[in-house]
Amino acid sequence: MDTVAFATLALILLVTLLGRLPGSWVVAVDGHAFLLRVVLLMVLVPLWGWLRAMIHALHPRTPYLLGRTLTIVEHGERVRRRARDIVAIYVELRLPERREVLVVEFVDGSQHDVCPVDWRGAGQLYRRLARLSGTRPMAPTASMPGF
Repeated sequence: MDTVAFATLALILLVTLLGRLPGSWVVAVDGHAFLLRVVLLMVLVPLWGWLRAMIHALHPRTPYLLGRTLTIVEHGERVRRRARDIVAIYVELRLPERREVLVVEFVDGSQHDVCPVDWRGAGQLYRRLARLSGTRPMAPTASMPGF
């Protein structure tokens, strides 16, 4: 997934730096084409961050939070649950790999593994879920990226 995301970034950079700019745009900035390219890069690189997140969300096993809805994979199927229905967030150890996993518990008592703790987006997802659900996270771990 990262390869596809970085290939997209490379394409954006090539088109922005080497592509032909519309004449009306260059006239609008009084002939400073370099300045226009810098401004375009300043706009397109943050947009690439959003595009990168969407590319990663296309992976079938990736959990994601869109608005206030958490989408997780349960028995091979994507399930959408409201974040405000979360009553507890904690980290558990899963065997046999001895992996720490972020787990959420919902109002109905069901517990769902959201993602491994060593996943790059786990820290941010953990904080956002805690804020949206209004719960106090239990057993935070220092090994989680983003903490």
